[in-house]
Amino acid sequence: MKKIPFTLLVLSLFVFAGEKSFASHAVGAEITYQCLGGNNYRFFFTLYRDCAGIPVNVQYSIAATSTCGGSVSITVDLDSTLEVTQNCSSVVTQCVSGSYFGIEANYYHGDVVLPSVCNLWTFGLSPAICNRSSSINNLSPNRSTYCLYVQATLNNAAVQCNNAPQFLITPQFHFCANQIQFMHQYAQDIDGDSLVYQMITPRSDPTTNVAYIPSLSGTQPVTYTTSADSTEFDPATGDIRFLANAIQTTVVAVQINDYRNGILIGSVERDIETIFNNCTNQPPTSTGINGTSTYEAHICVDSLFSFQVSTFDADSDSTFISWSGGEFSSSGGVFQSGTFSWHPDSSFISVNPHVFILTVSDNYCPYVSTNSYPFYIYVDSCQATSGISEMAMTTNFSANYSPPYHSIRFNYKLSEASAAIVSLYDVEGREIKNSSVEKIKEAEREMDINGIAAGVYLLNLKTGNGVTRSVKVVVE
Repeated sequence: MKKIPFTLLVLSLFVFAGEKSFASHAVGAEITYQCLGGNNYRFFFTLYRDCAGIPVNVQYSIAATSTCGGSVSITVDLDSTLEVTQNCSSVVTQCVSGSYFGIEANYYHGDVVLPSVCNLWTFGLSPAICNRSSSINNLSPNRSTYCLYVQATLNNAAVQCNNAPQFLITPQFHFCANQIQFMHQYAQDIDGDSLVYQMITPRSDPTTNVAYIPSLSGTQPVTYTTSADSTEFDPATGDIRFLANAIQTTVVAVQINDYRNGILIGSVERDIETIFNNCTNQPPTSTGINGTSTYEAHICVDSLFSFQVSTFDADSDSTFISWSGGEFSSSGGVFQSGTFSWHPDSSFISVNPHVFILTVSDNYCPYVSTNSYPFYIYVDSCQATSGISEMAMTTNFSANYSPPYHSIRFNYKLSEASAAIVSLYDVEGREIKNSSVEKIKEAEREMDINGIAAGVYLLNLKTGNGVTRSVKVVVE
């Protein structure tokens, strides 16, 4: 497992939107799902759009078919749209009314009752979105004849109610040629299933994949100079390492396979158009733990773990740090530094690492550069005898939007009584509202969300025992 930085969005190379033109609006997509109980499922479709292209539809269809003969159509409706371009405050992109290049994420959802149980359900975009961008130059023979198609799968014969892995970060679309670059696919499974990542050949429709130019493939999607520069992939984390040797535009697809007790119970896909160009701005960097190049640590349960990081920018731009999870504080002048601290209890003991993401950005205009670093923290029992807490394994947490009262109704059941905080976050990770719950074993509550706009949100449960769970909620 590599503990090295990966670049999220390096957009400084695109000063004007006119430098890139797309024949279609779609530059990426993904499908995931959430179990609402029994065979009731909610599907989430995210479509990434070049704001210079044609508008997206307010509805798309997902065809659900099984190898056992069952089928059903799922309609997903547009919930909300969010610009995901990273630009400085003075820039107005084409996603608003300006001339600068921009990308937006469009979030959809739809509910369905699967008509039967089968060991393989496939849920695919129907029809595929045509056509891919004519600016793609790593596909053969005619890249603009290919369409964009993604799918997900489910084995509801092995598991009656399964939640698919959810992507937790927005994909990156722009990279620098002749620099080591990283694409990350960090995901979370609220059921605690084992996730295995793999690079796949992007699909054009349910039966046809795209074809790359000679010497390239789904696992080697960019041109490179020597074998040491070839694309590398980590199936445990989804990290993709690129070292493209020239300006180019290609497509990349990643599949996440969901295993429980060694049985494949589902999968999801993400398809992304990736653009490599010459960069004039260098992205900021961060150290690892306590100024080292180490991004991994093993710690003992019930011990306070703390370390510092510092940032740097070769262009002398100011740096800004953000962090996911634990306790983190940042300070400093031009180059920010930060301190992370965490005191995990026995519920965090696991052979799998707990992943925290540090993101450092600069203030370059018109498009800021950003680097992100995953920190892999393993919590070991050491001399502890309690083992993994049953509470962490048996926490049930669900939530749904209640239209009559414009509220979110949530409930959970714990193995042990504990106080808890339930927090609502928007798709940018900003906390919108939170609610405290007294020390009890089971809770059913409503969170008033009057004044909150329609869209997709994340509701997070955190107990006093350190258990955390998250579910998506669609506010209409």
